[in-house]
Amino acid sequence: MVVGEFTREVDTVVIGGGPGGCSAALRAAELGVETVIVDRLDTLGGNALHHGCIGLKTMLRVVEVIRVADAASALGVKFTRPSIDVAHLHRAAGERIERQAAELDRLCRERSIEVIPGAARFEGPRQLVIADGPTRRFHFRKAVIATGARPLPPPGGPSKSPRILDWRGALELKEIPKTMLVIGGGPVGVELASVYAALGSEVTLVTQEERILAAADPDLVRPLAARLDELLAEVRPASCVTGLNEKAEGVEVRFQNDGGTARRVFDRVLAVAGSKANTDGLDTAKARIELNENGAIRVDQQQQTSNPRVYAIGDVTGEPYLVEKARHQGRVAAEVIAGGDSVFDARALPRVVFTDPPIAWCGITEQEARNVGIGHLVTTVCGDGSPSGAGMGSSGPMTKLIVDPETKRLLGVGLAGPGAAQLIAVAALALEMGAVAEDLAGTVLPYPAMSEPLGEAARQVDR
Repeated sequence: MVVGEFTREVDTVVIGGGPGGCSAALRAAELGVETVIVDRLDTLGGNALHHGCIGLKTMLRVVEVIRVADAASALGVKFTRPSIDVAHLHRAAGERIERQAAELDRLCRERSIEVIPGAARFEGPRQLVIADGPTRRFHFRKAVIATGARPLPPPGGPSKSPRILDWRGALELKEIPKTMLVIGGGPVGVELASVYAALGSEVTLVTQEERILAAADPDLVRPLAARLDELLAEVRPASCVTGLNEKAEGVEVRFQNDGGTARRVFDRVLAVAGSKANTDGLDTAKARIELNENGAIRVDQQQQTSNPRVYAIGDVTGEPYLVEKARHQGRVAAEVIAGGDSVFDARALPRVVFTDPPIAWCGITEQEARNVGIGHLVTTVCGDGSPSGAGMGSSGPMTKLIVDPETKRLLGVGLAGPGAAQLIAVAALALEMGAVAEDLAGTVLPYPAMSEPLGEAARQVDR
Protein backbone atom coordinates (compact mmCIF):
# COMPACT_ATOMS: atom_id res chain seq x y z
CA MET A 1 0.00 0.00 0.00
CA VAL A 2 1.22 3.46 -0.85
CA VAL A 3 1.74 5.66 2.23
CA GLY A 4 -1.23 7.98 2.63
CA GLU A 5 -3.44 6.02 0.22
CA PHE A 6 -7.10 6.29 1.26
CA THR A 7 -8.94 3.18 2.48
CA ARG A 8 -12.72 3.40 2.53
CA GLU A 9 -14.78 1.82 5.30
CA VAL A 10 -17.89 -0.04 4.07
CA ASP A 11 -20.43 -2.16 5.87
CA THR A 12 -21.02 -4.84 3.23
CA VAL A 13 -19.44 -5.28 -0.18
CA VAL A 14 -20.87 -7.71 -2.75
CA ILE A 15 -18.35 -8.94 -5.33
CA GLY A 16 -20.32 -9.67 -8.49
CA GLY A 17 -23.46 -8.08 -9.92
CA GLY A 18 -25.14 -11.16 -11.36
CA PRO A 19 -28.46 -12.66 -10.16
CA GLY A 20 -27.04 -13.83 -6.84
CA GLY A 21 -25.06 -10.68 -6.13
CA CYS A 22 -27.98 -8.39 -6.93
CA SER A 23 -30.31 -10.53 -4.83
CA ALA A 24 -27.92 -10.30 -1.86
CA ALA A 25 -27.39 -6.55 -2.23
CA LEU A 26 -31.08 -5.70 -2.65
CA ARG A 27 -32.11 -7.84 0.32
CA ALA A 28 -29.33 -6.39 2.50
CA ALA A 29 -30.40 -2.85 1.60
CA GLU A 30 -34.02 -3.69 2.43
CA LEU A 31 -32.81 -4.74 5.88
CA GLY A 32 -30.95 -1.47 6.42
CA VAL A 33 -27.42 -2.67 5.63
CA GLU A 34 -25.19 -0.22 3.73
CA THR A 35 -24.15 -2.15 0.62
CA VAL A 36 -21.74 -1.70 -2.27
CA ILE A 37 -21.59 -3.89 -5.42
CA VAL A 38 -18.27 -4.34 -7.23
CA ASP A 39 -18.55 -5.94 -10.67
CA ARG A 40 -16.24 -6.45 -13.67
CA LEU A 41 -18.99 -5.49 -16.11
CA ASP A 42 -20.19 -1.94 -16.62
CA THR A 43 -23.81 -3.05 -16.21
CA LEU A 44 -25.64 -5.30 -13.76
CA GLY A 45 -27.01 -8.77 -14.46
CA GLY A 46 -23.87 -10.85 -14.96
CA ASN A 47 -23.36 -13.53 -17.59
CA ALA A 48 -26.74 -15.09 -16.80
CA LEU A 49 -28.51 -11.99 -18.09
CA HIS A 50 -26.13 -10.65 -20.73
CA HIS A 51 -24.76 -13.86 -22.25
CA GLY A 52 -27.06 -16.65 -21.13
CA CYS A 53 -30.64 -17.04 -20.01
CA ILE A 54 -32.38 -14.27 -21.94
CA GLY A 55 -30.66 -15.00 -25.25
CA LEU A 56 -31.23 -18.75 -24.91
CA LYS A 57 -34.86 -18.40 -23.82
CA THR A 58 -35.54 -16.04 -26.75
CA MET A 59 -34.22 -18.66 -29.15
CA LEU A 60 -36.16 -21.41 -27.38
CA ARG A 61 -39.33 -19.34 -27.77
CA VAL A 62 -38.76 -19.12 -31.52
CA VAL A 63 -38.26 -22.89 -31.67
CA GLU A 64 -41.45 -23.43 -29.67
CA VAL A 65 -43.41 -21.31 -32.13
CA ILE A 66 -42.01 -23.36 -35.03
CA ARG A 67 -42.90 -26.62 -33.26
CA VAL A 68 -46.46 -25.54 -32.50
CA ALA A 69 -46.93 -24.38 -36.08
CA ASP A 70 -45.71 -27.77 -37.35
CA ALA A 71 -48.01 -29.61 -34.92
CA ALA A 72 -50.97 -27.56 -36.10
CA SER A 73 -50.93 -29.46 -39.40
CA ALA A 74 -52.48 -32.42 -37.53
CA LEU A 75 -55.47 -30.17 -36.81
CA GLY A 76 -55.78 -29.02 -40.41
CA VAL A 77 -53.90 -25.73 -40.08
CA LYS A 78 -51.06 -25.30 -42.57
CA PHE A 79 -48.19 -22.79 -42.36
CA THR A 80 -45.32 -22.19 -44.77
CA ARG A 81 -41.82 -22.83 -43.47
CA PRO A 82 -40.64 -19.70 -41.60
CA SER A 83 -37.54 -17.71 -42.50
CA ILE A 84 -35.24 -16.84 -39.60
CA ASP A 85 -33.81 -13.32 -39.36
CA VAL A 86 -30.93 -14.01 -36.97
CA ALA A 87 -29.91 -10.36 -36.69
CA HIS A 88 -33.46 -9.38 -35.73
CA LEU A 89 -33.56 -12.24 -33.21
CA HIS A 90 -30.38 -10.96 -31.55
CA ARG A 91 -31.73 -7.41 -31.48
CA ALA A 92 -34.94 -8.56 -29.80
CA ALA A 93 -32.97 -10.46 -27.16
CA GLY A 94 -30.66 -7.47 -26.71
CA GLU A 95 -33.61 -5.16 -26.07
CA ARG A 96 -34.97 -7.50 -23.40
CA ILE A 97 -31.54 -7.67 -21.77
CA GLU A 98 -31.20 -3.88 -21.75
CA ARG A 99 -34.60 -3.48 -20.13
CA GLN A 100 -33.82 -5.97 -17.36
CA ALA A 101 -30.37 -4.46 -16.74
CA ALA A 102 -31.93 -1.00 -16.51
CA GLU A 103 -34.48 -2.30 -14.01
CA LEU A 104 -31.70 -3.75 -11.82
CA ASP A 105 -29.91 -0.41 -11.97
CA ARG A 106 -33.11 1.41 -10.97
CA LEU A 107 -33.71 -0.92 -8.03
CA CYS A 108 -30.15 -0.39 -6.78
CA ARG A 109 -30.41 3.39 -7.08
CA GLU A 110 -33.73 3.38 -5.22
CA ARG A 111 -32.08 1.48 -2.35
CA SER A 112 -28.92 3.63 -2.35
CA ILE A 113 -26.72 0.71 -3.41
CA GLU A 114 -23.52 2.01 -4.98
CA VAL A 115 -22.26 0.06 -8.00
CA ILE A 116 -18.52 0.25 -8.66
CA PRO A 117 -17.07 -1.22 -11.89
CA GLY A 118 -13.84 -3.15 -11.51
CA ALA A 119 -12.19 -6.43 -10.55
CA ALA A 120 -11.86 -6.92 -6.80
CA ARG A 121 -9.30 -9.01 -4.95
CA PHE A 122 -8.59 -9.59 -1.28
CA GLU A 123 -5.58 -8.13 0.49
CA GLY A 124 -6.51 -9.59 3.87
CA PRO A 125 -9.41 -11.04 5.88
CA ARG A 126 -11.19 -7.65 5.85
CA GLN A 127 -9.48 -5.79 2.98
CA LEU A 128 -10.34 -5.50 -0.70
CA VAL A 129 -8.64 -3.68 -3.53
CA ILE A 130 -10.02 -2.71 -6.95
CA ALA A 131 -6.96 -2.39 -9.12
CA ASP A 132 -8.21 -1.77 -12.67
CA GLY A 133 -8.45 1.98 -13.06
CA PRO A 134 -7.60 4.19 -10.08
CA THR A 135 -6.65 1.92 -7.20
CA ARG A 136 -9.33 1.87 -4.51
CA ARG A 137 -9.18 0.02 -1.22
CA PHE A 138 -11.98 -1.05 1.10
CA HIS A 139 -12.09 -2.18 4.69
CA PHE A 140 -15.35 -4.09 5.11
CA ARG A 141 -17.41 -5.48 7.96
CA LYS A 142 -18.87 -8.24 5.75
CA ALA A 143 -18.36 -9.36 2.16
CA VAL A 144 -20.32 -11.58 -0.22
CA ILE A 145 -18.55 -13.35 -3.11
CA ALA A 146 -20.88 -13.83 -6.10
CA THR A 147 -18.44 -14.12 -8.99
CA GLY A 148 -20.14 -17.08 -10.69
CA ALA A 149 -18.47 -19.65 -12.93
CA ARG A 150 -17.10 -19.79 -16.47
CA PRO A 151 -17.32 -22.45 -19.20
CA LEU A 152 -14.46 -24.92 -19.46
CA PRO A 153 -12.64 -24.92 -22.81
CA PRO A 154 -13.10 -27.92 -25.11
CA PRO A 155 -10.47 -30.67 -24.89
CA GLY A 156 -7.59 -30.75 -27.31
CA GLY A 157 -8.49 -27.64 -29.27
CA PRO A 158 -6.84 -24.33 -30.13
CA SER A 159 -6.99 -21.74 -27.36
CA LYS A 160 -8.94 -19.29 -29.51
CA SER A 161 -10.98 -19.85 -32.64
CA PRO A 162 -14.14 -18.16 -33.97
CA ARG A 163 -15.37 -21.62 -34.95
CA ILE A 164 -15.04 -23.16 -31.46
CA LEU A 165 -17.57 -21.69 -29.07
CA ASP A 166 -18.79 -21.88 -25.50
CA TRP A 167 -22.46 -21.29 -24.63
CA ARG A 168 -21.92 -17.53 -24.65
CA GLY A 169 -20.58 -17.57 -28.20
CA ALA A 170 -23.35 -19.89 -29.36
CA LEU A 171 -25.92 -17.26 -28.46
CA GLU A 172 -24.14 -14.60 -30.53
CA LEU A 173 -23.76 -16.38 -33.87
CA LYS A 174 -24.62 -14.15 -36.81
CA GLU A 175 -25.73 -17.03 -39.02
CA ILE A 176 -27.06 -20.57 -38.70
CA PRO A 177 -24.15 -22.97 -39.41
CA LYS A 178 -24.75 -25.83 -41.81
CA THR A 179 -23.15 -28.36 -39.43
CA MET A 180 -22.53 -28.13 -35.69
CA LEU A 181 -21.06 -30.36 -33.02
CA VAL A 182 -22.33 -29.90 -29.45
CA ILE A 183 -20.02 -31.32 -26.77
CA GLY A 184 -21.98 -32.02 -23.60
CA GLY A 185 -25.23 -33.85 -22.85
CA GLY A 186 -26.35 -31.72 -19.90
CA PRO A 187 -29.34 -29.34 -19.93
CA VAL A 188 -27.61 -26.46 -21.77
CA GLY A 189 -26.03 -28.75 -24.35
CA VAL A 190 -29.32 -30.50 -25.08
CA GLU A 191 -31.21 -27.20 -25.27
CA LEU A 192 -28.72 -25.60 -27.67
CA ALA A 193 -28.56 -28.74 -29.82
CA SER A 194 -32.36 -28.68 -30.08
CA VAL A 195 -32.39 -24.96 -30.91
CA TYR A 196 -29.89 -25.09 -33.75
CA ALA A 197 -31.37 -28.27 -35.19
CA ALA A 198 -34.79 -26.62 -35.27
CA LEU A 199 -33.28 -23.55 -36.91
CA GLY A 200 -31.78 -25.64 -39.69
CA SER A 201 -28.34 -26.88 -38.60
CA GLU A 202 -27.26 -30.48 -38.98
CA VAL A 203 -26.35 -31.10 -35.33
CA THR A 204 -24.33 -33.90 -33.75
CA LEU A 205 -24.38 -34.22 -29.95
CA VAL A 206 -21.59 -36.01 -28.10
CA THR A 207 -21.42 -36.79 -24.37
CA GLN A 208 -19.04 -38.80 -22.21
CA GLU A 209 -21.98 -40.11 -20.18
CA GLU A 210 -23.86 -43.26 -21.12
CA ARG A 211 -26.88 -41.11 -21.99
CA ILE A 212 -27.99 -37.51 -22.19
CA LEU A 213 -29.19 -35.74 -19.01
CA ALA A 214 -27.48 -38.27 -16.77
CA ALA A 215 -28.69 -36.47 -13.62
CA ALA A 216 -32.33 -37.21 -14.45
CA ASP A 217 -34.04 -40.59 -14.28
CA PRO A 218 -33.75 -42.61 -17.53
CA ASP A 219 -37.50 -43.12 -17.96
CA LEU A 220 -38.07 -39.37 -17.68
CA VAL A 221 -35.49 -38.69 -20.40
CA ARG A 222 -36.59 -41.44 -22.77
CA PRO A 223 -39.24 -39.41 -24.67
CA LEU A 224 -36.75 -36.58 -25.24
CA ALA A 225 -34.03 -39.01 -26.33
CA ALA A 226 -36.41 -40.45 -28.92
CA ARG A 227 -37.25 -36.94 -30.14
CA LEU A 228 -33.56 -36.00 -30.42
CA ASP A 229 -32.92 -39.13 -32.47
CA GLU A 230 -35.37 -37.67 -35.00
CA LEU A 231 -34.24 -34.05 -34.74
CA LEU A 232 -30.44 -34.39 -34.65
CA ALA A 233 -28.11 -35.83 -37.24
CA GLU A 234 -26.46 -38.05 -34.59
CA VAL A 235 -26.26 -38.55 -30.82
CA ARG A 236 -22.99 -40.13 -29.65
CA PRO A 237 -23.20 -41.25 -25.98
CA ALA A 238 -20.23 -42.71 -24.06
CA SER A 239 -17.87 -40.87 -26.40
CA CYS A 240 -15.22 -38.26 -25.83
CA VAL A 241 -13.56 -35.65 -28.02
CA THR A 242 -9.81 -36.24 -28.08
CA GLY A 243 -8.78 -33.41 -30.36
CA LEU A 244 -9.85 -30.42 -32.42
CA ASN A 245 -7.91 -29.24 -35.44
CA GLU A 246 -8.90 -26.13 -37.37
CA LYS A 247 -8.80 -26.53 -41.14
CA ALA A 248 -9.82 -24.35 -44.05
CA GLU A 249 -13.13 -26.19 -44.47
CA GLY A 250 -14.00 -26.27 -40.75
CA VAL A 251 -13.00 -27.89 -37.47
CA GLU A 252 -11.79 -31.48 -37.68
CA VAL A 253 -12.91 -33.38 -34.58
CA ARG A 254 -11.47 -36.64 -33.29
CA PHE A 255 -13.85 -38.90 -31.34
CA GLN A 256 -13.14 -41.97 -29.26
CA ASN A 257 -15.40 -44.59 -27.70
CA ASP A 258 -15.43 -48.35 -27.13
CA GLY A 259 -15.94 -48.86 -30.84
CA GLY A 260 -12.71 -47.06 -31.74
CA THR A 261 -11.93 -43.63 -33.15
CA ALA A 262 -13.53 -41.43 -35.79
CA ARG A 263 -12.97 -38.05 -37.46
CA ARG A 264 -15.50 -35.52 -38.72
CA VAL A 265 -15.42 -31.90 -39.88
CA PHE A 266 -17.95 -29.34 -38.58
CA ASP A 267 -18.60 -25.69 -39.39
CA ARG A 268 -18.91 -24.88 -35.68
CA VAL A 269 -18.08 -26.70 -32.44
CA LEU A 270 -19.97 -25.78 -29.27
CA ALA A 271 -18.46 -26.94 -25.95
CA VAL A 272 -20.82 -26.99 -22.95
CA ALA A 273 -19.31 -29.88 -21.02
CA GLY A 274 -18.52 -28.16 -17.73
CA SER A 275 -17.81 -24.99 -15.78
CA LYS A 276 -15.27 -23.74 -13.26
CA ALA A 277 -15.86 -21.43 -10.30
CA ASN A 278 -14.52 -17.91 -10.80
CA THR A 279 -12.09 -17.72 -7.90
CA ASP A 280 -8.98 -16.93 -9.95
CA GLY A 281 -7.74 -13.44 -9.21
CA LEU A 282 -9.65 -13.09 -5.94
CA ASP A 283 -6.60 -14.01 -3.82
CA THR A 284 -8.86 -16.03 -1.54
CA ALA A 285 -5.88 -17.34 0.44
CA LYS A 286 -5.14 -13.82 1.69
CA ALA A 287 -8.68 -13.68 3.08
CA ARG A 288 -8.32 -17.16 4.63
CA ILE A 289 -11.08 -18.56 2.43
CA GLU A 290 -10.94 -22.31 1.79
CA LEU A 291 -11.67 -23.88 -1.60
CA ASN A 292 -12.78 -27.44 -2.28
CA GLU A 293 -11.01 -29.92 -4.53
CA ASN A 294 -12.74 -28.44 -7.61
CA GLY A 295 -11.71 -24.87 -6.84
CA ALA A 296 -15.15 -23.78 -5.59
CA ILE A 297 -15.61 -21.96 -2.28
CA ARG A 298 -16.65 -24.02 0.74
CA VAL A 299 -19.69 -22.65 2.59
CA ASP A 300 -22.00 -23.73 5.40
CA GLN A 301 -25.81 -23.57 5.40
CA GLN A 302 -25.68 -19.84 6.08
CA GLN A 303 -23.36 -19.32 3.09
CA GLN A 304 -20.47 -18.46 5.42
CA THR A 305 -16.95 -19.30 4.26
CA SER A 306 -14.00 -20.30 6.47
CA ASN A 307 -13.59 -16.55 7.04
CA PRO A 308 -16.59 -15.67 9.26
CA ARG A 309 -16.76 -12.19 7.73
CA VAL A 310 -17.04 -13.46 4.14
CA TYR A 311 -19.96 -15.26 2.50
CA ALA A 312 -20.18 -16.92 -0.93
CA ILE A 313 -23.24 -17.68 -3.06
CA GLY A 314 -24.25 -19.15 -6.40
CA ASP A 315 -22.01 -20.81 -8.99
CA VAL A 316 -18.77 -19.86 -7.22
CA THR A 317 -19.78 -22.39 -4.52
CA GLY A 318 -20.06 -25.22 -7.08
CA GLU A 319 -22.84 -27.29 -8.64
CA PRO A 320 -25.67 -27.12 -9.39
CA TYR A 321 -25.27 -23.99 -11.50
CA LEU A 322 -28.75 -22.51 -11.18
CA VAL A 323 -29.87 -18.89 -11.15
CA GLU A 324 -32.63 -19.67 -8.67
CA LYS A 325 -30.11 -21.23 -6.28
CA ALA A 326 -27.88 -18.15 -6.47
CA ARG A 327 -30.78 -15.79 -5.80
CA HIS A 328 -32.02 -17.79 -2.83
CA GLN A 329 -28.53 -18.08 -1.34
CA GLY A 330 -28.05 -14.33 -1.83
CA ARG A 331 -31.11 -13.61 0.27
CA VAL A 332 -29.92 -16.04 2.96
CA ALA A 333 -26.48 -14.40 3.15
CA ALA A 334 -27.99 -10.90 3.36
CA GLU A 335 -30.37 -11.90 6.15
CA VAL A 336 -27.55 -13.50 8.15
CA ILE A 337 -25.40 -10.38 7.68
CA ALA A 338 -28.32 -8.29 8.96
CA GLY A 339 -28.44 -10.39 12.11
CA GLY A 340 -30.99 -13.02 11.10
CA ASP A 341 -30.77 -16.78 11.46
CA SER A 342 -31.62 -17.83 7.88
CA VAL A 343 -30.22 -21.02 6.34
CA PHE A 344 -30.16 -22.47 2.85
CA ASP A 345 -31.96 -25.78 3.35
CA ALA A 346 -33.95 -26.15 0.13
CA ARG A 347 -35.41 -29.65 -0.16
CA ALA A 348 -36.26 -29.15 -3.80
CA LEU A 349 -34.16 -27.29 -6.35
CA PRO A 350 -36.22 -27.41 -9.55
CA ARG A 351 -34.33 -28.47 -12.67
CA VAL A 352 -35.91 -27.68 -16.04
CA VAL A 353 -34.78 -28.59 -19.54
CA PHE A 354 -36.61 -26.44 -22.10
CA THR A 355 -36.81 -28.93 -24.95
CA ASP A 356 -39.52 -30.78 -26.88
CA PRO A 357 -40.83 -32.37 -24.74
CA PRO A 358 -39.73 -30.25 -21.77
CA ILE A 359 -38.43 -32.13 -18.73
CA ALA A 360 -38.43 -31.03 -15.11
CA TRP A 361 -37.62 -32.63 -11.79
CA CYS A 362 -37.02 -31.69 -8.17
CA GLY A 363 -36.14 -33.38 -4.91
CA ILE A 364 -34.64 -36.89 -5.00
CA THR A 365 -34.61 -38.83 -8.25
CA GLU A 366 -35.27 -42.55 -8.32
CA GLN A 367 -31.68 -43.31 -9.26
CA GLU A 368 -30.38 -41.13 -6.40
CA ALA A 369 -32.62 -42.96 -3.94
CA ARG A 370 -31.27 -46.30 -5.16
CA ASN A 371 -27.65 -45.18 -5.11
CA VAL A 372 -27.73 -43.96 -1.48
CA GLY A 373 -30.07 -46.66 -0.19
CA ILE A 374 -33.11 -44.51 0.60
CA GLY A 375 -36.32 -46.52 0.86
CA HIS A 376 -38.78 -45.32 -1.75
CA LEU A 377 -41.96 -46.05 -3.64
CA VAL A 378 -42.47 -44.92 -7.25
CA THR A 379 -45.73 -44.20 -9.04
CA THR A 380 -45.88 -43.15 -12.67
CA VAL A 381 -48.65 -41.91 -14.95
CA CYS A 382 -47.82 -41.65 -18.63
CA GLY A 383 -49.29 -41.85 -22.08
CA ASP A 384 -51.51 -39.80 -24.35
CA GLY A 385 -54.61 -40.20 -22.21
CA SER A 386 -54.28 -36.77 -20.65
CA PRO A 387 -56.08 -34.05 -22.62
CA SER A 388 -53.24 -31.65 -21.73
CA GLY A 389 -51.03 -33.15 -24.42
CA ALA A 390 -53.67 -33.77 -27.04
CA GLY A 391 -53.05 -32.16 -30.40
CA MET A 392 -49.78 -30.53 -29.35
CA GLY A 393 -47.45 -32.73 -31.37
CA SER A 394 -45.61 -33.95 -28.27
CA SER A 395 -45.29 -37.40 -26.84
CA GLY A 396 -47.71 -38.16 -24.04
CA PRO A 397 -47.01 -36.45 -20.73
CA MET A 398 -45.29 -38.35 -17.95
CA THR A 399 -45.65 -37.69 -14.23
CA LYS A 400 -43.53 -39.50 -11.66
CA LEU A 401 -43.61 -39.38 -7.86
CA ILE A 402 -40.93 -40.74 -5.51
CA VAL A 403 -42.51 -41.30 -2.09
CA ASP A 404 -41.36 -42.51 1.34
CA PRO A 405 -43.01 -45.97 1.65
CA GLU A 406 -43.74 -45.55 5.37
CA THR A 407 -44.85 -41.93 5.77
CA LYS A 408 -45.97 -41.40 2.15
CA ARG A 409 -44.12 -38.06 2.22
CA LEU A 410 -43.09 -36.80 -1.20
CA LEU A 411 -39.34 -37.18 -1.83
CA GLY A 412 -39.16 -36.21 -5.48
CA VAL A 413 -41.21 -35.38 -8.57
CA GLY A 414 -40.38 -35.79 -12.25
CA LEU A 415 -42.34 -34.40 -15.21
CA ALA A 416 -42.05 -34.70 -18.97
CA GLY A 417 -44.45 -33.08 -21.39
CA PRO A 418 -46.33 -29.81 -22.05
CA GLY A 419 -46.42 -27.54 -19.00
CA ALA A 420 -43.63 -29.34 -17.12
CA ALA A 421 -41.62 -26.14 -16.64
CA GLN A 422 -44.58 -24.44 -14.94
CA LEU A 423 -45.96 -27.39 -12.98
CA ILE A 424 -42.63 -28.20 -11.34
CA ALA A 425 -43.16 -25.09 -9.19
CA VAL A 426 -46.20 -26.78 -7.64
CA ALA A 427 -44.15 -29.91 -6.98
CA ALA A 428 -41.32 -27.91 -5.40
CA LEU A 429 -43.78 -26.17 -3.08
CA ALA A 430 -45.27 -29.53 -2.08
CA LEU A 431 -41.82 -30.90 -1.23
CA GLU A 432 -40.81 -27.79 0.72
CA MET A 433 -44.00 -28.03 2.81
CA GLY A 434 -43.44 -31.72 3.55
CA ALA A 435 -46.59 -32.79 1.71
CA VAL A 436 -47.68 -36.41 1.64
CA ALA A 437 -49.24 -38.13 -1.35
CA GLU A 438 -52.72 -37.75 0.14
CA ASP A 439 -52.30 -33.95 0.08
CA LEU A 440 -51.88 -34.04 -3.70
CA ALA A 441 -54.52 -36.73 -4.20
CA GLY A 442 -57.08 -34.66 -2.29
CA THR A 443 -56.35 -31.41 -4.12
CA VAL A 444 -58.86 -30.40 -6.80
CA LEU A 445 -56.73 -29.80 -9.90
CA PRO A 446 -57.84 -28.07 -13.13
CA TYR A 447 -59.02 -30.03 -16.17
CA PRO A 448 -57.75 -30.37 -18.83
CA ALA A 449 -54.24 -29.54 -17.71
CA MET A 450 -50.84 -31.09 -17.12
CA SER A 451 -51.61 -31.06 -13.39
CA GLU A 452 -54.27 -33.77 -13.75
CA PRO A 453 -51.75 -36.66 -13.98
CA LEU A 454 -50.03 -35.27 -10.86
CA GLY A 455 -53.16 -36.00 -8.84
CA GLU A 456 -53.59 -39.39 -10.48
CA ALA A 457 -50.00 -40.40 -9.63
CA ALA A 458 -50.64 -39.40 -6.02
CA ARG A 459 -53.83 -41.48 -5.88
CA GLN A 460 -51.90 -44.52 -7.06
CA VAL A 461 -49.66 -44.48 -3.97
CA ASP A 462 -52.21 -46.30 -1.79
CA ARG A 463 -53.56 -48.64 -4.47
